[in-house]
Amino acid sequence: MLGFHYCKTKECEETCLDDAQSKQLRQKITDQLASHKEQSVHETLLKCKSNLTFHMDESSISIPLHRSISGLFLITVTIDTCDYRFVLDTGAQVSGISERLIQKHRPKKLLGTLSIGSIGGKMETMKGYLFPEISIASLTIHEMPMIALQSSLFQFQILSYEVSMFDGIIGWDILSHFDFEIDDIGKQWKLLNNRFSFPHPNMVKASFPVFIVKDAKGNVLPMGFDSGAKISWMDEKKLREYGYSISGEAVTLGMGVHGLEEIKIKQYAHMELYLYKAKIQLYTIPTGRTNVFPNVTLAGILGNEIFRNRRIRIVNSKEMVLLR
Repeated sequence: MLGFHYCKTKECEETCLDDAQSKQLRQKITDQLASHKEQSVHETLLKCKSNLTFHMDESSISIPLHRSISGLFLITVTIDTCDYRFVLDTGAQVSGISERLIQKHRPKKLLGTLSIGSIGGKMETMKGYLFPEISIASLTIHEMPMIALQSSLFQFQILSYEVSMFDGIIGWDILSHFDFEIDDIGKQWKLLNNRFSFPHPNMVKASFPVFIVKDAKGNVLPMGFDSGAKISWMDEKKLREYGYSISGEAVTLGMGVHGLEEIKIKQYAHMELYLYKAKIQLYTIPTGRTNVFPNVTLAGILGNEIFRNRRIRIVNSKEMVLLR
């Protein structure tokens, strides 16, 4: 039976990763992920070096952010003067666009493909396309590779009309180039100029963002961050190593780039995690796939529930995440 999962995030004193255990884990993860750079997915699709470039007319950007009924954060993206709804998804290693818009805008098809895995472990080969230019407010992105997303997986029908939940995804391959804030209070997405230094970073940059957090037991855990996921999940084997016990089993449904999947999961009763100035309390936590990287299994993946009615700032230039 599926228990009721929920998350409470409260402000607390800053958790500083200045101890030897935290520094050693962060260095270990950094070394393990050295070959998993953000640009590697583009080079796989292009079969050559990426020419991705950015141009901003302003030093900072703040644009409206909309939270969908399914818990996704949406922004407006412009392609050939047409506006579309794209998901801000740090958990997507590469940005994507619906096949419907590929047929409309006719971008160049790329030689390479990517094998993309879902939360349930389902793998599928995805085709790539190159868009000469897309815009997000005053930010223009040139020579942007994207994978094709099957339109029918993100649509539903009302009477005789097809309604799209969204049109595409802005993934970590783009987001990792900026210092940005997702503000669920003011409903804004902001690109920022960082003016601060941080002596003890709590993040590792790779083709998927990894946060270094502490738990109430004193463990230091590597956790992925997926802003496109409504809830968090944990790796069963890793949590056993950290001293946690299974509290139940269930069957649930998960939505990913391959659509809706039925997934068998196990559950943990409670975890308390500390990230910067936030205490994150998770209850009835599901297990799931966390081996985002071939040689690294993360302790878990944090969803966008951790900053509900809050602000989260990802300072990529300093490998720091601020949550309070």
